[in-house]
Amino acid sequence: MRRTWVSLFVVVAIVGTTFGVTFDEAKYTVKEVMKKAHNGRDSLLNKVKSGKATDDEKAKLLEIYESMPLGKAKKGDADDFKKRGEAMVAAAKAAKNGDTDWKAKLTKASDCKSCHDSHK
Repeated sequence: MRRTWVSLFVVVAIVGTTFGVTFDEAKYTVKEVMKKAHNGRDSLLNKVKSGKATDDEKAKLLEIYESMPLGKAKKGDADDFKKRGEAMVAAAKAAKNGDTDWKAKLTKASDCKSCHDSHK
């Protein structure tokens, strides 16, 4: 029986890879990301940008942002939306890791107006 399951898993993996099936799904919708990370003056994003966030809060921001490149924009170029989402993830990683330029990266990547003008 175990051999059957292993064989089935191998077949599914091969078929999935061959036909470009992706198993990545966003944990949060774009709307949920905005609500959980950007909502209000005391938002998670603002807390991280202020330098007052805990390591857990930085990790949570990264977890939330990881859904952005997998989401769908209401309008505009899908590749641009994905690129902006990937920049948000990179900036959150930089903040989590304490990179020297993390604040500038996070500020640029989380520019609400430029993204909303193009995609909302």
